[in-house]
Amino acid sequence: MREDWTSCAFSDVLEIISGKSQKEVESIGGPYPIYGSGGEMGRASDFRCPPETTVVGRKGTINDPLFVKEAFWNIDTAFGLVAKPCLNTRFLYFFCRNFNFLSLDRSTAIPSLTKGNLYEIQMPVPPLAEQQAIVAKLDGLFSELDKGVEELKSAQEKLKVYRQAVLKKAFEGELTKDWRAKQTDLPTGEELLDQIRGRRAEYHTQQLDDWAASVKAWQADGKPGKKPRKPSKSPPLKELGEDFLETLGPLPNSWIWVTNDELMFYVTSGSRDWKRYYSEDCGAYFVRTQDIKTNSLDIRKCAFVDLPEDVEGKRSLIETGDLLMTITGANVGKIAHIQSDVSEAYVSQSVALMKYVEKRMGNYLHYYFQSSSHGAKHIGAMVYGVGRPVLSLEDMREAPVALCTLNEQIEIVRILDSLLSTCDKLDSDIQKGLDRKDTLRQSLLMKAFRGELLSENELISIQ
Repeated sequence: MREDWTSCAFSDVLEIISGKSQKEVESIGGPYPIYGSGGEMGRASDFRCPPETTVVGRKGTINDPLFVKEAFWNIDTAFGLVAKPCLNTRFLYFFCRNFNFLSLDRSTAIPSLTKGNLYEIQMPVPPLAEQQAIVAKLDGLFSELDKGVEELKSAQEKLKVYRQAVLKKAFEGELTKDWRAKQTDLPTGEELLDQIRGRRAEYHTQQLDDWAASVKAWQADGKPGKKPRKPSKSPPLKELGEDFLETLGPLPNSWIWVTNDELMFYVTSGSRDWKRYYSEDCGAYFVRTQDIKTNSLDIRKCAFVDLPEDVEGKRSLIETGDLLMTITGANVGKIAHIQSDVSEAYVSQSVALMKYVEKRMGNYLHYYFQSSSHGAKHIGAMVYGVGRPVLSLEDMREAPVALCTLNEQIEIVRILDSLLSTCDKLDSDIQKGLDRKDTLRQSLLMKAFRGELLSENELISIQ
């Protein structure tokens, strides 16, 4: 703090108005807003705080002050800080934005403050003219910062639109139109589907053969422990009905519409009772919805499960080539592709695990389920539930997929990787800029209350 500034307690420079229940003054269309610690929450017929009051939470949200330009009613979770004539109202607000109110919290559950705590806070107070100059400069700088943030957000939205436009063209066959024209003896999606059907049948036959061999070995060993579990019978394949096919868009001649089910060995989710196996920091990874970010898996904050040997979990074991999708919660439909080996990991009951017959299709399908005109659109239409959306495994089996040959899928992924990698880099740079905004705001506030915001010429001009 500069030598020509004065250190004052809140009790010297402001009055604190405690909140009160709004029941007696609530009025739809009333002339005054009602404020709690989290913001406006209704209208009132009367007010408690004058215009240009700073709101600080008494309980709950205590570290996010608000500046209210009009008179308002504050409820009992919010204090109104009213500046005395020696203190500029906005200067007080900016000081509160810079102060860490959480440092005063002594509660054990919900964060809370007392009027006595607040009155003891010390703040640097320059002459009123300098306060006004600091406020004017902060308002100007923050306005420019807000403008820059809006421009970054606008650019981010344009990138999203571009990304979806590219994905739409990819799964309509437009990106590979010239590539197809150059091919000779091009196979069809139907031929790829026939190969997948044959491999799936071999897979289930092999499972039964392996089980029979395990039972025979178990019997020969005197039947120790539990009898090996027979593989689950594969449910009948889902196929697209004629009526539904008519609602889907046209495809290139070599492409076909199929159900997601026709491409997989199976889709499953984790066990609902694995919480009792939670481990603090060791064991197998336990992938939950929060571990699936935007189109990727992040296991840095994964939970762990320590499974006993007799727990059957191999069906939900994550392997290279698998696709994971969130099936409950606000972000249902987020997708991740396992492109490289991971340590032993299983999915939770809120995450679906899709095991595809042809692992090389993983990159193509990963992009497909990101497309708002194709995979993401169809998945989104199947979500149900109010408050906590849910996507059933049955619906995931029925989701339509635009299928082309494996070679064309590889070409589509190559083109998308090229086009969208630049897009992703720009988006990452924009997000870094957005993430820096709060740091920059705090830096400006710290300079302001150290007396370093105004230049010497600006200080001379106000003397």
